[in-house]
Amino acid sequence: GQWWLDAWHGRDAVLSSGWQQLAAAPSATADFYGLSFWLNTHFRDYPGLPENTFHAGGNSGQFVIVAPEAELVIVRLGLTLDESAVALAEPLADIYAELTKPEPLAININQ
Repeated sequence: GQWWLDAWHGRDAVLSSGWQQLAAAPSATADFYGLSFWLNTHFRDYPGLPENTFHAGGNSGQFVIVAPEAELVIVRLGLTLDESAVALAEPLADIYAELTKPEPLAININQ
């Protein structure tokens, strides 16, 4: 996931930013799927995450989610026999909201 995120932002010497952005762009035949990545566009598997989020799913609920605008990679290696993304959408939205909320400044800039 970190490799894909770095490539998205042009920070990788192997994968180009152009390739990664193409891989996470809607295909001509399915606007919810790119080149090997599911997209958070048409069906919005994860409505609490940004639309440019892309993800790869594995067996029994394992997945990697990349949210480029937040510099965030979420990996799940657990076992879930019901592979419905809906069951995880709300907890992931809560995690995303917590990790991306603005932090108050540690100092008072008015003093």
